[in-house]
Amino acid sequence: MLWQTNKNEENNFEQQLLNNNPFKLSKILVIVEEDRHIPYYKCILHKFNVRFCNINHINTGANTLSLQSSDVCILCCDKKLKSFYKLLKYIKNLESQKVQVPSVIFIAKKHDVNYIEHAYKHGADLYMTKPFNKNILIAEIHHLIEQKADYRNNKELQESFLAMVTHDLKTPVNASILAFNLLMNNEVSEEADRQEIMSQIFSSVKYSKLMIDNILTRSKIENGKQEIVKKEICLKKLVEECIKRIEFLSGDKKQQMRLFCSKPLIIVMADEMEMSRVILNLMSNAVEYAPFGSTIDIELYQDALETHFAITNSGPGITLKNPNDVFDKYITYAKKHKKVGTGLGLYVAKETILAHGGSINVKSSAENLTTFQFCIPNN
Repeated sequence: MLWQTNKNEENNFEQQLLNNNPFKLSKILVIVEEDRHIPYYKCILHKFNVRFCNINHINTGANTLSLQSSDVCILCCDKKLKSFYKLLKYIKNLESQKVQVPSVIFIAKKHDVNYIEHAYKHGADLYMTKPFNKNILIAEIHHLIEQKADYRNNKELQESFLAMVTHDLKTPVNASILAFNLLMNNEVSEEADRQEIMSQIFSSVKYSKLMIDNILTRSKIENGKQEIVKKEICLKKLVEECIKRIEFLSGDKKQQMRLFCSKPLIIVMADEMEMSRVILNLMSNAVEYAPFGSTIDIELYQDALETHFAITNSGPGITLKNPNDVFDKYITYAKKHKKVGTGLGLYVAKETILAHGGSINVKSSAENLTTFQFCIPNN
């Protein structure tokens, strides 16, 4: 059966953990072969939330539940290797059923390659032999807990990201399907209405492409595979082309984009496709939050060392304590605004500008004006 402290001792212990120990909430399950080992491990692991169990009783319902709710499971084996290997297989099987299982530290007397390989093969995360250094054991537990926490966080982010991407892409796809049905069933007689529907389909497809491009770029960035191929381009011409390309969004909201440029030609060394994506992302973000019928101003100028781009729109502004977090925490930002494309586009923009050796930031003014600006080296 599970080893338990009395209630008062347990409450005092947990309060002490709350005050002194960063791993206070980590649950450690120690499975022993003989109960006489319990005081030793109790002394070593007193900073953790520890429970004990005898290998002979692990098949009871309560102990199995405790196994599943633990962060780390320590198997302390002396002679009953087969029983512990059987338990390892059971834990591995739970993992294959998508049940949350603990990281496993296998402690045994046998310092033999075959035993070590067998333990790892059956699911152990770490194999230690007796006698062992207690500080090494504590350090390994810390490492496994941090590793598990990182895994959980990454998994939650992935699931959240996939859910929001699916939601964001579903809207334009459904709109396109409905519009195509109207045209295919000849339910639209007026030519002007047909042109309007075709325009809506085009807008939906354009938005979907921008989203997909951002997802692919995000994947390349996080896998270290984004390639920046610089060549000489006219940034002013690129911005003018992006203004035309974003009309499918700004036109729907009757918005006007004005470009203010310091000179007729602004030449930079940059990756044309990646820079185009940065500008489109910043423009689509401005369109998203600018009011219906408003004006969005774009400023482009060049000094001796750098080329500067700034886009300003009116609207609700950014309420984050540090506005520049919008570039980093795209999942959090997207959740707040119920739109993953918003945060993802800004994240992609930031990483691309940094890859060009530049910088990017955002400012919100008291007049409800928001300005995103970046600069890149001239050469």
